[in-house]
Amino acid sequence: MKTISALSIVVLFALLFCSQPASAVGSNSTLTSESTGEANTPQEKRLQNINQAKDQKEQLKEKRCEMLTNRLENRVQTYTAHREQRVAEYARIRERLGQVNQVFNKYGCTSPTVTEDLNTFDSLVKEFSNTYQTFVQTLEQTRTQACSENTAAYASTAKRTQEQLRLVREKAAQIRNFYTRSMRLHINTARSECKATQETDKPATQSSNLIKSQPIKEAQ
Repeated sequence: MKTISALSIVVLFALLFCSQPASAVGSNSTLTSESTGEANTPQEKRLQNINQAKDQKEQLKEKRCEMLTNRLENRVQTYTAHREQRVAEYARIRERLGQVNQVFNKYGCTSPTVTEDLNTFDSLVKEFSNTYQTFVQTLEQTRTQACSENTAAYASTAKRTQEQLRLVREKAAQIRNFYTRSMRLHINTARSECKATQETDKPATQSSNLIKSQPIKEAQ
């Protein structure tokens, strides 16, 4: 009888120390799954695939945003340089035309028409410069909105940018047409009249050399 009781006690202790509840086993299995990042169930696998797809989509969006921003930044720099070059070119032409008018005045061949043309030329160049500056500012605004969630605002700004560029080209065409179709004709007329009133054609020769400036180009 004592032998049976002792054996029962040994078996009882063995069961207590060696067995493990089923809930504990399940908990360890869950921890292992979470720690390794692996999905054991179909639902977990689907969730994992969805998260991976979202991450890839976000990375692609950021990459496209960076490319678009860089491209627009390059355009801003390019058009800014074009504006500076064009305004400088107009300034050189204006200087030469002013020298022509000074030659006329020196020899008493003052031409109010040429003087008025110079003022008109200055006004046209100023309008061109301001319009071009507005275009560059609008283009810069487009760059800042490139990655915005408000696609409607970006599209509206991009449309205004194109419209502003069209205005820039119109202003450049106005300067070119005024110079070639009006101003040069008036200078040639004033030179001919000055030549007719002078004993020598020296003033006409000097003014003729001075007006040989480079043709006015179209806006880029």
